[in-house]
Amino acid sequence: MKWCRIDLTREQIAKDVRDEILKELIFLKDSQGLPKGFGVFEGRLTEKGLSLYFTPNTAPLSNNIIYNYKGTPCEKPSKEDIESFFYGYDSTWSLLDS
Repeated sequence: MKWCRIDLTREQIAKDVRDEILKELIFLKDSQGLPKGFGVFEGRLTEKGLSLYFTPNTAPLSNNIIYNYKGTPCEKPSKEDIESFFYGYDSTWSLLDS
């Protein structure tokens, strides 16, 4: 399984799309639980917007979210690309090391 990324424009950020995605992730956790390695990272804000990166173990459970927000498969981000941890297990930070 690959990493996936949802790119959000500044307009989407202003419309609180991040909050909508977070609510959907919380619903998944409450209804199905989270598999080990579940993590979503937030990229650095740029002129265009920012990206949310879904770990490989997150993508299958979050497939509908990724599809609905036009997410795409991507390479693993580098730690320098990441601004913060968005949701999931803190232990997924270690996935950025390998």
